Amino acid sequence: MADNTENMVPKMLETIRDEQRAMHGDFNKLTTSHDNLTAEVRISNAHVAALVQSEVHTHQRPAEVEARVDRIERRLQLVDPARE
Repeated sequence: MADNTENMVPKMLETIRDEQRAMHGDFNKLTTSHDNLTAEVRISNAHVAALVQSEVHTHQRPAEVEARVDRIERRLQLVDPARE
C-alpha cells in the first residue's frame, strides 16, 4: 500500500507541472494578444485624430475664403446695404 502511495505522488506532481506549463503558455498567448490589441487601438486612435484634424482643416479653409470675399466686397462697396 505504501509503495502505491509513493508512486502516486510523483505522478500527481508531474501532472500538476504539465498543467502549469500549459497554463503558462496560454497566459503568454493572452499577453501577446492583449499587446497586439493595444497597438491596434493606438493606431486607430491616431487615425481618428488625423481624420478630425483633416475635418477641421477642410471646414476652416472655406470659412477663411468667405471672410476674405466679404472683406473685398466691403472694400469695393459691392455689399448690399440690407445684407449688412
